[in-house]
Amino acid sequence: MSLLNHALRQPKKTNHGTPKLCFLALIFPLLFSSFTNAAPFSIEQTHVILPELEKQIEAGMKRTRVPGIAVGIIINNKVVYSKGFGERKIGENAPITADTVFQVASVSKPLTSTVIAALVGENVLQWNSKINQLDPQFLLKDPWVSSEVTIEDLLSHRSGLPDHAGDILEDLGFDQKTILHQLRLEPITEFRKNYKYTNFGFTEAALAAAKIAGVSWDTLVHQKMLNPLGMASTSTNFDTFINNPNHADLHVMEEGIPKALFQRNPDAQTPAGGFSMSMNDFCKWMLLQISEGKFNGKQLIPADTLKQTHLPYITRGPNSFYGLGWNISYNTKDEAILSHAGMFSLGAITTVKIIPSKGFGIAVFANAAVTGLPEAIIDIFMDLQRTGQIEKDWVPIWEERVQALFGHEKKSFNPIKIRSEPLPNNAYVGSYANEYYGEANVTEKNGKLYLTVRPMEESFPLNPLNRDVFSFESNKETINGMSPVLFTIDETGIANQFLLEAFNANGLGIFKKHKPGS
Repeated sequence: MSLLNHALRQPKKTNHGTPKLCFLALIFPLLFSSFTNAAPFSIEQTHVILPELEKQIEAGMKRTRVPGIAVGIIINNKVVYSKGFGERKIGENAPITADTVFQVASVSKPLTSTVIAALVGENVLQWNSKINQLDPQFLLKDPWVSSEVTIEDLLSHRSGLPDHAGDILEDLGFDQKTILHQLRLEPITEFRKNYKYTNFGFTEAALAAAKIAGVSWDTLVHQKMLNPLGMASTSTNFDTFINNPNHADLHVMEEGIPKALFQRNPDAQTPAGGFSMSMNDFCKWMLLQISEGKFNGKQLIPADTLKQTHLPYITRGPNSFYGLGWNISYNTKDEAILSHAGMFSLGAITTVKIIPSKGFGIAVFANAAVTGLPEAIIDIFMDLQRTGQIEKDWVPIWEERVQALFGHEKKSFNPIKIRSEPLPNNAYVGSYANEYYGEANVTEKNGKLYLTVRPMEESFPLNPLNRDVFSFESNKETINGMSPVLFTIDETGIANQFLLEAFNANGLGIFKKHKPGS
């Protein structure tokens, strides 16, 4: 995804609760990179430059301390390169190969639109099929939008749902069915007029398609994409990924040292962010995209149906559009450049860029976050392909860009000094409820207050900042960093509600205390 103009107009993800997950699914349209200048692609030149490219990849990994990378390149509709570098898990000396399985995060989205394209090609449904006709149980807050929203609206993020609607519910541990149900409480604005990135709106489009096809999403993916392409290492569920002995663990940087501290189970939003696969498998899928729906000489998806996923549906900024699961921009020859990327802030970054008219595609997977190395590798390749020389030192350029936007998040919230002591703990203790987020409890243990939001079983210490103002800190995917909790005290001197700022981006963050006997 190389989409920086979008990033510059998006609110920066902070510890106050706006989803940082938006990162690479959204950022960096191709403003800086070599993709803005049209260039020929040569298999011969690629073979010439590969030794230098590999040297640069290994040097970049040392500079950024990214444990593992996989790279795949297609030139003139042929896979010319697919290789892994580094370690699957830091310190274990288990090498990454082109068959190592990575979680690809939001790169799942163009994969999902490919599966749905297969159904459209079979006339099982249409891109403009209405969701209420495919899945009548799915509702949005605006009844008219509920009756009109279509597959293409949800796949292009123009449904009117707020950015990342439902993502915090996933962090809290709610299941997919509950999250999709709760979307009916989210405010709806600017239907079909504005781009707002929603993993669970996208997920609903896929599940509605599977429902009308009469199979599960996993079965549909296997029938329409994995089996025909021979993508044997690809999965749509976390258990299969984590139990594959050749998988790449997630890594985060802790004081500059990569550590495998977390796992990320994205099953609730599998169509939007839950695929895992090897680079060898991914190259097969890139070939399908570049070859107009053909693979090994067989037309798997009608060319015009697949091409519909490559067309702009909503404007995001200058030379920046979103299609059906793809970011879209155009180079100096007006050739469409399709891109997407994804990030799990708990330790993975992926990116893909293709120019179908050139028969070209490149993808980079990394098992670490937050880093700009995948984008840097692509720009290094583009320089070498065009001139044989590296025009800029891309690694620090991209590291600076990414870190400026998404790094050091835990330092962005500066707690104020205690100016007034809080009330006694029993003034805040109690059970609270929120129509959207559910139940929350404030409890006391050894003289300290703790916050638990169900169904998450983890309790977070509440640290006093001022009277009736506390903070809590979480390291979840979306709820990441420190955020204020503001209690409201009634006339009896007891809290009757609190505002959880990390949950309040759409005005849904107030938890009201249960009344006695309720």
